[in-house]
Amino acid sequence: MIYKRFVLAAVTCGNTGHPGVGRFEKRDGYLLLLGVSRQRPGSTIPPDDAARATTDGPAVAMAADYRGCPSCGADNIVRCDCGHLSCWNSAQPSFHCPGCGVAGVVSGVIAGVTPLASG
Repeated sequence: MIYKRFVLAAVTCGNTGHPGVGRFEKRDGYLLLLGVSRQRPGSTIPPDDAARATTDGPAVAMAADYRGCPSCGADNIVRCDCGHLSCWNSAQPSFHCPGCGVAGVVSGVIAGVTPLASG
């Protein structure tokens, strides 16, 4: 079995709706978000009807040098109950999911992500 050190997952900007790909590194018992690259709509993000089941995994944390969302500068991410990952400004207590439209107060930790399917 090959140990995979990096994980790529879809992350949508919660403010603009721009799609992105987050790069996570498995390190020190966490999935550290290293950065998010902005994508053209439909270029790399799985279609909306793709399975959104999350994988079990270590808790997600921001890497010390994470520079924020490339579209709006938000400093963190959140996962909605629908499974969608989006950026989030941690100074705000709530978020609005760009995937399903629900709004709510942020609580808990992200304990896994849905890796992008490989070709």
